[in-house]
Amino acid sequence: LHNLKNVILIGVGTQQYGQKITYLTKISYRWLFNKSYLHSVRDNYTENKMKSIGIQNVVNTGCPTMWSLTPHHCKQISHKKADEVVFTLTDYKPNIERDNFLIKILKKNYTKVNFWPQGHRDFEYYQYLSNIDGINVINPHLADYDHYLSSHNVDFIGTRLHGGIRALQHKKRSLIIGIDNRAIELNKDFNLPVLDQKDINKLEDVINSSFSTEIFLPIQNIKKFLSQFNIQYNG
Repeated sequence: LHNLKNVILIGVGTQQYGQKITYLTKISYRWLFNKSYLHSVRDNYTENKMKSIGIQNVVNTGCPTMWSLTPHHCKQISHKKADEVVFTLTDYKPNIERDNFLIKILKKNYTKVNFWPQGHRDFEYYQYLSNIDGINVINPHLADYDHYLSSHNVDFIGTRLHGGIRALQHKKRSLIIGIDNRAIELNKDFNLPVLDQKDINKLEDVINSSFSTEIFLPIQNIKKFLSQFNIQYNG
């Protein structure tokens, strides 16, 4: 870190709730981060944390991966369930009971179930779960995931935040299972379609309901951040 200086943050967030910010961390951040430019953070929770340690030149832009999810884009996402689903799991946040229940509900409600291992140990974790017979596994490469999303009428349901955002970019009806503060805070601030894992028992009802995807982007904040670099946002 001693070689870094004048860092500008883009779409950063806290790792988890309840993190302690030490005095040394405060001093390091103030030295490290550029004092002239606005920094971009992904949610209000992170913005408030930054301001609490004296870094005021910060604006909540949401995650940059969401910036293309404009009202026009989201209107093209189906309100109703597809026949097929692709799901994800998260190896570093394992919960056998939750994830077995997820698979059970998906197999009950979709004619074809696909698994995409986003993380490099996700497939290893997947193999520990029950009732995985008959599930199609998509190759663990982004290009393969993109191809599947673009060539199939499919829903997304899973615990990987950016797997879900990628599906939304492909105009697929998506439901992210919130297993950490990232998805939960993005839902609070921008209405990203998230079901908190503590409400996993409601999954089947949500799957079979009709819901619209309405993401409320902080357009003015995004424009303000990008304008510093003479970049025009056309969202």
